[in-house]
Amino acid sequence: MPRSVSVPEKTLEHWSSQYVIYLYRSKAALWWPASGQDIDVRWLPVRPGKAVQLELKTTTVVRPGVHDVMVDLGQLWEYRNRRPGWQPFYAFPRPDWKGDLAVEALADGRAVTELAFARSGSGWWFADWMVVLTTAQVAAILHRDLAAHGSERRGPKRRLVRFEVSHSGATTTVKATWGSRKNPAPPRR
Repeated sequence: MPRSVSVPEKTLEHWSSQYVIYLYRSKAALWWPASGQDIDVRWLPVRPGKAVQLELKTTTVVRPGVHDVMVDLGQLWEYRNRRPGWQPFYAFPRPDWKGDLAVEALADGRAVTELAFARSGSGWWFADWMVVLTTAQVAAILHRDLAAHGSERRGPKRRLVRFEVSHSGATTTVKATWGSRKNPAPPRR
């Protein structure tokens, strides 16, 4: 199976933007920078001057049931060296499907485009399977790789997390292995 993404990153960007607009009833000012974080949420209602940045990542399907979230070390280095209020949150899917989300949704009789809007049901709504971590949490997981890289030079990527999905009857199990080295630790809260 050729490596592909399970959910296109642009789709995650749009679904996340739609959710923020829905949550704040269209009073959130959104900006999609040409470089840096994917979505810059500015001027949230009732809290003028507040901003949140989101760095969206998708999962790469390594083989059926195995998904990796990769992080560019140079980008992470840059984000980690920003002031805390300017560090983006990393957001990515925690898949409970084997491969491509669109194929899996169709097999379940669902239109994949509707997953952005569903607020109830059997966990198909995208916000039910998204994970959000701070830049500090991501840097802590990848601290050895980040220290060895040591710069804002983009290109080298390391695995933040690997999700292994298995189905047994009606039960789905998702095992998360954090980091790119042996004996990884999960993110601290």
